[in-house]
Amino acid sequence: MDVELKGTVALLNAVPELERVCYASSMAVYGRPYDHPVTESTRTEPENIYGICKLTMEKFFRLFSKHENIPVGIVRFSSVYGPGNTSTRAIPTFIKAVLKNETIVVHGDGKQLRDYLYVDDAADAVLALLSRDGFGIYNIGAGTGCSTNDLLDLLKEISGKHDIHVKYEPLADSATTFDFVYDMTKARTELGYEPKISLKDGLQKEYDWHRSIILI
Repeated sequence: MDVELKGTVALLNAVPELERVCYASSMAVYGRPYDHPVTESTRTEPENIYGICKLTMEKFFRLFSKHENIPVGIVRFSSVYGPGNTSTRAIPTFIKAVLKNETIVVHGDGKQLRDYLYVDDAADAVLALLSRDGFGIYNIGAGTGCSTNDLLDLLKEISGKHDIHVKYEPLADSATTFDFVYDMTKARTELGYEPKISLKDGLQKEYDWHRSIILI
């Protein structure tokens, strides 16, 4: 809350002669989605504090744009990946395991779909939004779903390691699983936005980056 809420407002107050804003929100504002694919009108019911803070700032920026007469664009990014990704998310975790010949642990059956967005395509969406006036919210993803199992198959192909050991573990009793794929109609229609990097090409770029920094 200190970073997402107070920090964002403090940053706005610290920038003189602000002309426009692009705020990076998240798929987390939807929680477990009620619609498939997910549109901008899908009900927002975040299930963690991160999603709650992102949704709160979206509402703040709607008022900010109206009262200050400053264009504000909000991008609800899907699962962003690419070179430089050192998080504990699936793609960097799997890549590092492949490079180190370690077992990959998958929680569940691996059939869950996610919408993976390459970082350059995310940047292109921001640039497109910065030329738009008024206030707008846009889902930004690839608009296609990929299962964990298919993701692993791509990594095997990219790495040339077809003997990767994968261990499937059951989900915790309290865990929920769901598919998440964006409907990109609004971004395509209003921003002329179209992701350019395929998942295979993007994974290759991130794989090569991790390989360049990991001592094998």
